[in-house]
Parts: sequence; structure tokens; C-alpha cells
Amino acid sequence: MARILLLSFYAILLLDSTAGFNFDLRAPLKFDGPDGSMFGFSVAQHRDGNTDWALVGAPEASTNQSGVTKGGAVYSVCRPLSGPSVCEQIPFDKTGNINNVDKSNQWFGATVASGGANGQILACAPRLVWVETASVTMRQEREPTGTCFVGDSDFTNFVNYSPCQSTNREDYGFDKITHCQAGFSGIIFSDNSALVMGAPGSYYLQGQIYVQSLLNRSVVQATQESNTGTYSFDNSYRGYSLALGDFNGDGVQDYVVGTPRAESLMGLVAIFDQNLNQFNQVMGTQIVAYFGYSVTVVDINNDTYDDLLVGAPMYMDDGPAIQRWEAGAVYVYLQNPDVGPGASNRLSLSSTLIGGQIRSRFGLSIASIGDSNQDGFNDVAIGAPYEGDDAGAVYIYHGSANGLKSTPAQVLTPSTLGHSGITTFGFSLQGGQDMDKNKYPDLLVGAESANTAVLIRTRPVVSLDATLNTEPIGINLENKTYELADGTMVTSFIAMTCFTYTGNYLPDHIDISYTVTVDSGIIANRRAMFVDNDMSEITKTRRLAVSTQFCDPLRAYVGNSIEDKLTPIKVTLQYDLNNDESRLQPHEILPIIDMATMSTQTKQVSIQNNCVNNICIPDLDVTVTPNLPNIVIGQTQELTLDVSLNNRGEDAFQSSLSVYYPLGLQFVRLERKANMDFSVTCSEDSDLRIITCDTGNPMVGKNILEFGLTLSTFQVSGDKDSIEFYFKAESENSEDPNTLENNELNMTVPVTVDCTLKLLSASYPEIVMYSTQEDYVVPPFPAKNASEADIGMEVMHLYEVRNTGSSNAGEVSLNIQWPQKNEDGEYLFYLLGIMTEEGVTCQLTQGKANPEGVKLEPSTKAKLSNSTTQVSGRKRREPEVAEALAQTDNVIYCASDSCVLINCTIDEINASKSKVVRILGRFWERTFQKAVSELTPVVQATIASSASAAVKTIPYNIPLPRDFSDSTKASTLVTTEELVPPVTPIAWWIIVVSVLGGIILLLIIILGLWKCGFFERKKPGEEKEYAPVASADKDGPPSDV
Repeated sequence: MARILLLSFYAILLLDSTAGFNFDLRAPLKFDGPDGSMFGFSVAQHRDGNTDWALVGAPEASTNQSGVTKGGAVYSVCRPLSGPSVCEQIPFDKTGNINNVDKSNQWFGATVASGGANGQILACAPRLVWVETASVTMRQEREPTGTCFVGDSDFTNFVNYSPCQSTNREDYGFDKITHCQAGFSGIIFSDNSALVMGAPGSYYLQGQIYVQSLLNRSVVQATQESNTGTYSFDNSYRGYSLALGDFNGDGVQDYVVGTPRAESLMGLVAIFDQNLNQFNQVMGTQIVAYFGYSVTVVDINNDTYDDLLVGAPMYMDDGPAIQRWEAGAVYVYLQNPDVGPGASNRLSLSSTLIGGQIRSRFGLSIASIGDSNQDGFNDVAIGAPYEGDDAGAVYIYHGSANGLKSTPAQVLTPSTLGHSGITTFGFSLQGGQDMDKNKYPDLLVGAESANTAVLIRTRPVVSLDATLNTEPIGINLENKTYELADGTMVTSFIAMTCFTYTGNYLPDHIDISYTVTVDSGIIANRRAMFVDNDMSEITKTRRLAVSTQFCDPLRAYVGNSIEDKLTPIKVTLQYDLNNDESRLQPHEILPIIDMATMSTQTKQVSIQNNCVNNICIPDLDVTVTPNLPNIVIGQTQELTLDVSLNNRGEDAFQSSLSVYYPLGLQFVRLERKANMDFSVTCSEDSDLRIITCDTGNPMVGKNILEFGLTLSTFQVSGDKDSIEFYFKAESENSEDPNTLENNELNMTVPVTVDCTLKLLSASYPEIVMYSTQEDYVVPPFPAKNASEADIGMEVMHLYEVRNTGSSNAGEVSLNIQWPQKNEDGEYLFYLLGIMTEEGVTCQLTQGKANPEGVKLEPSTKAKLSNSTTQVSGRKRREPEVAEALAQTDNVIYCASDSCVLINCTIDEINASKSKVVRILGRFWERTFQKAVSELTPVVQATIASSASAAVKTIPYNIPLPRDFSDSTKASTLVTTEELVPPVTPIAWWIIVVSVLGGIILLLIIILGLWKCGFFERKKPGEEKEYAPVASADKDGPPSDV
């Protein structure tokens, strides 16, 4: 929780926190107070003479004061370097409840402050109750006036200041000053001349501040009620937090006053001059964020002007990704030195730091901690006491010339300090004082819910200057001038390391550890080793004297059988302090290397070659030609990319070609060319769809390399009308930037479809016949109850739409013209219905089926109800029928107005699949019988239906490349019974010859079997001697014969 205003006995909690990159995590000093005392609610650093003290407020601690319950106390902790810490109560007030004062639950120690080295100390009890008896009603009135005590540096001579305790009845009441809660915040001038007390409860909680002279008790200043007669400033809590700084350039300290509920709960921080006239203010940006809960003044950018930090711990980070309620924020305001003295607008918002976790309440405490890393800029600690399930954290931010750095240099948590049981760590903070005499400011952190305070000391910062050089900087592998112990002559070089350390307030000596690695850019099969250990890495330790340089020459050699003769040999130096913690005393701390100092140095030893200036500059040019003009979806094609890689420049080391191919292709093989003088190898990463080919190490300059890459296209999906390839040729040695353009190539191969349609037809039967009457009288068609048999023979025309292409077709149209009538309106083929498969729908756009309403036979109804019957291939025409159709010149088609038009839509036809539509009708023989009766010379004719099919859509994201269509007709031969050739009987002599031939063949077979012994039989007693065979009686077991 945050501080909770104590007005009318509201509870208040105060949060604060600090940290930095060189704050010691190994040996923090932990101070524990009594359980339930809220020890750590407030903290302060104090120095008396040569003794450093930690002052810790415990506002619910029990004391020896007579009649006082949980009055609160302030504990002094002498900084011990060893042994347990001893916490003792400072005797600010030894008296109990005397006269008209009630000190129980007064929260003494809620505010603690020090005036600096040898300065006075301050402790306040903002919940102290002033009891007065009304002269008329004689009723006791309890007023939370609050009080503060100031003592000398050595914890003596304590003086009480209670500016709101008045005997004047005009000052009494919630609307006056006796509810002021003086000491809610407090601060002492650095010259110990005055005490400033925040009193946020006065005047309907408007709040005020009191400035009490410590040199003359009678001199007291106070801000007055604002906006008298209105309510606009009520409940604003002026005096909730306090700080001192010069913000108008007059060289005199001004009063910085937090007012977190002002301006309709937006919050503000007001700045008053020495006469308590307000001359400047900054406002919050979010309602109920408690802007002004904490304030701190510090010169962040070292421009000699005070800057301002304002905490808003209830700030909600409502970013687009996540809402972090009560994450908290800190606003950083820099003072503009270009604005002259006396100006009121010298502050400008430099940055805003926002807490990173829900309910962390970042900014509940803020403290200036001095220059913790000795870089010339003051640093800041910010507490987030409820971060990490209330464990708490303290963030350390470093100052700079540009203001406060946005990234914390260090984050301190109970777990990093080895005290994971602490909660609300960072509730209170105080820093800037060197508590362990190492010239670096230390940090005091309170954790009130854990009844704990922790002193975190600052480690000295070492600026370690390290250099690495090689001699020579380039080597010739043919120049073998160094002899190894076994007599082998090798090429060698020197790796020279040098170290110097400097810094503020450092020990006379430090120990360092450093590691030098040769060929560090390669993990395995390193090419160089040190002479000292025949290894590629060597580690050493060294004690350095302050400001004294130490150098160490290390000789390394290169093996005689290395393969990579281009890549320079990388030499790496890594170093750090060699802090042996085992030799430390329990509370001793070690220095640390400056975080801005590089801990790694790298140099390269180049390998000389035959190129100009030992630098090979290749010029790679890649061209690619595909073997296919396009890719047809569904076809089993192999696409071969013929690659020509031309190196127009010097040798290209570790050259390679990367090919990025699209989804749907699979790498099959590398095609080698007959003129290849180098073995190209290629590998595929199918997940990333990259083919990487090793094209030579080196690929010799002025050389052309040709090869092919074959890929399967079977799975190309058709989501695009083309597929794109990206080729990139590169080498380890860099090219001239002006020649890089031809190293890369984008190539596109079109994607198309083949949905070729074949429209097949058939007629069942192929011939229909009509009979002629001897008297040439055509019987009339029944007017009622006519049946199919009254019409004529059944006729069915079949149309099969077959996709002979490799690609799937989407919607296909099939349009059929059925010859229902002739030009005279007489029926030819009487339409009964249409039979379709699944996925085919047909409708009549002209004419109708069964227009006379004849009664359909059950078999016909069954056919028409089953429209998904699978169809085998077309029936072959009999030769005589095909000949008759060919010789028939009289082909009858329907006239445009006498046709039945059938439009069918086929949902899809996959590659090599087909769909069938059957038209069922009856041959209307009366039309032809009538022609005969009218002496019309009709011998025979052909009646034909016609059809056309076309692909309308395809299931791919590409346009139709052309028209895929076909047409055909189904023909039926119509003739009289007299013209049908009679069945000719077989001649008798053919039968006789066939029987005789069969008898002769049978005799030949019998003779052959006889010659083979097939008809031989064994006589009794002529059995050969075979092994006995077991026989079985009917009524018994088998017995030997």
C-alpha cells in the first residue's frame, strides 16, 4: 500500500527504494527490528563525528513511556563491519501521556531525517492527538495535531515542535489547523537553521507546510488556506511530501511540496520561495496516480542546477499490449539554466520512467544516492516495494549529461541480496552517505512489513585499461622462421597484452585474470596454438599496481596443414578482476570493473595470398535459365535450373550459391555438366526452402562454373500465377560494392493449367426400327392413359465430359440440344427425363419432359430416380451400324424452336476424371409410319442430338490461359423392319466339317496320352517292393501289412 493519510485516523504507508550496478550483493548488512513494529517504515543516514549511523523509524514499536501503547520509536544502528548489529531506541521523548496529549498509536518515527554530517536529527509523530475540553459542553475534543522532535547530532538535547497545538478556539476543528497532522513529512535545512513540516490535514484536508526556525523558536511561517469560501482545493493533501532546492536561481533554498490529490485528483507539486509564495508548479498526467506522493531534488546532469523527480506510484500503464494498474511512474524534470534568475518556468519534463509490473507501485520512494559509480553524475534510487508478490525491488538509475538514463544500471531485490524472505523491500530509501569509509556513497533500504532495514554498500569502481596487439599484423605461411621443441619449423606471431588500472579511492593492488584465444572465430580445428601449452587458449592471473602498466607477450604459431588460408586468425583477449571471495572477511567488499569499460579486446592476424595488396576481391555474376517455359499444375514435371556462375574478379574463398525456392517444389538432384572441373555439392533445408551449394574454396578468378538444379513441380498448388526464385552468390571475402548487383537474381517461372476437355457420346440402342402397316393406316395415339409402349422404342443418348488434362477443372458447363420434334412439330425423340451423377445439375431452358403426360413404366421411374449411377466406357458400334450411319445422308436435327435445350452445370472435374449425363426418351414411330402412309419416300434416317462443354472456372488463383471446350453429337439410326438384314442360317457343310475336325483332334490327343503311358494299369501281384504302408481296419487302429 501507499502512504495512507492519517487524517481522522486514516492509515498511511510510505514506500521508497534505491540501487546501482556497483552496489554489493554479497555482504549486505541487515538490521532487524521488533516484530509488528513496522521497523523500516522510514530510514535516514546520519554521521556524528567519525561514526556513521542508520536511523530507522518503527511507528508501531512499543516504548517505556508511561501509559503509551505502541507509540512508536526511532532506532539508531551503529554501522558494524563485523558481528551482529545492535539497534537501540533514541530517547527523543521519555514522557508518557501527560496533560492534554495522547501518545498511543501516534506513529512516532513515521518521519525520520538528518541534517547531514554533525547536523541535527528529526523524528515526527503525525498521529499524536491533542486533547482539549470544551469550556461550554465540557466534552473532550481529540485533534490529530501531530508533533516533531529535533535533537543534536549526538542524540541529546531534544526539542519538541507542535505548530498545530493551539489553545485558541478559533484554530480548532476539521476546517482549521488542529487536524493538520504535522510531521507527516519533514526535512531539516543542511545548515540546520530551520525545520520544514508537512501538515496535509489542515483546512478540510487542503494541507499546509510549516517552516520552524531552529535558531529562534518563536519564528514560524505557514502557508494559509487556499481559495477561501470554495471547495476547489479541499482534500488536496498539501505537504504530503517535501524537498528543498533552488528553482528560481536566487541561490536560496525553495520549498518543494507534494500535493497528490490537487487539481481534481491529477496531483501537483508546488514550489514556494522563502516567503512561502508559490512561484511554480508541475502537474500530473493521470487521475488518481498520486502524483507528488514522493519528491526528490538532485542535480542529475551536473550543470550545477537542481533537478526534480516526482513519484506517482498509483500510475496505470495502459499501453496497447497490456494494462498494468498501479505500476507506478516517476517524472524527471530538468532545470533550464538558460532561463535567468527569478524566472518561474525553469523546469521542463525530461523523461518519464514507468514501472514494469502490475501493482509494483514504482516511485513510492525516491532518493538521491550521490555519485555511486564515480562518473561525475549523481544517481537516483527508486523503490517499487510491492513488485514480485510484495517482495519489492529497488532500481538504480545513473545520471548523465543528458539527464537520467532510461535503463536501470542495477535492480536490487531481496533474493539477489540473499534474503528472499523480506517483503516490501524499498518502502523507504536514503542514500548519498559513505557508511563504510571507502569514499563511495552507500544505500539504506527499509522494508516495513518485514520489520527490516538493509544497508547496501557500494563497491569501488575500477577502470581497467587493457590493450591487445599482434606482431606482425599479417603472416606469410611460407615464411616458417620459428622452431618448435620437436624441431618443426612453423610460422608464428606475438599476441601482446597490456593492463593498467585507475579510478577513485582504489586499493594499491588488484588481481586480474585474463584469457587469450587464438583463432577464436572457429570452434573446432583451430589453426593456431600457443607455444607455452600447444593449445589455442591460455589463461593467466596477475597482480597489478595502481597506475602501473603490465605487459605480457605470448607467442603463437600456425599449423602447417591448415585448409582455410584466407580467413584472418582472430585473437581475443577477455579479462576480469580475480576476486577471491574465500579470503574476504564476512563484511568485506571487493572492487568491480566499470560497466562502461570493455572486457573483451579482439585483433586479427591476416594471412597473405597472391591477390593485390593481400586482398582478394571477387566479382561473382549469376545467371539462371529454366528448362521449362512454364509449370503446368498436376503434371509430373521436373524443372531444371541451369546455373552459370561467373567469377570475373579474383579468387572467391568459401564461395556459395543460395537458392530460395517457393512452397510446392522439392529439390531432386544436382545436374553435373561435362565441363565441370570442380565438385559442386548442394544441400537442402526443406523447412526454410533453401538450397545451398558450395561452389569452391576458392572459386578461382576468371572462371565460369555451370551446373543444374532439378526440382519436382508435382505439388505446385496454383495459389499464384507464377513461382519466384531468389539466387544469391557470395563468398567470405567481400566484393567491391559497385559489382554486387549481379550477385543476386530474382527469376519467375509462369504457372498455368491444362484442363483439356474431351466430350464423348453414345446412343442406346444405336438403331431403332418402325413397322409399316400393310394397309398404310397409322393407328392414332391414345388420347387417355397412354403409356411409353404406345410411343415406340426406348432411346438414351449418353454424354461423357472427360478432363484429359493434368489440372483440375472447376465449374464446367454442358449444353445439350435434344431433337424432340421436327420442323412440322411432329415428335421425333419424345423426352422422358435426364439422368445425372453427383455434382451435376441440369435444367431445361426450352421445352419440357414428358409433355403428353404419358404413364411412365416402373423401370423408367427407377432410372430417373437414380441419377448417380456409375458408367463404364462407351459401347462400341457394330460395324454394320457404323457403316449404315456413314452412308445415311438424311440426318435429322431439331429446329431451333423444336429443340429441348438442356443446360447442365458440373461442379468440378478433377484431372483424368469424367462426369456423365444421360438423356432418356422414346422414339415416336408414328411420325415415320405417317410418312410411309403418305407415300413419302423415307427409307432410313439418322436422328442426332448435339452437345458442347466448356470450362468456366478453375480452382486455382490464376486466370484461364485459354478456352477449354469440346462438342459432339449422339446419333441414332432410324429404319424400317424390312431393311434390317435377316439372320442368315449357317451352311450344312460348315457344320459337317467342324464335327469331323473335332473328332480328328480328339484322336490325336488320345494317341499322345497312350504313348506317354497314361493308360497303363498294375495287375494284382505285380506290386513293386515299396516300404510297408500302414492300413487301417474299420474297427481298429492301423496295423502293419
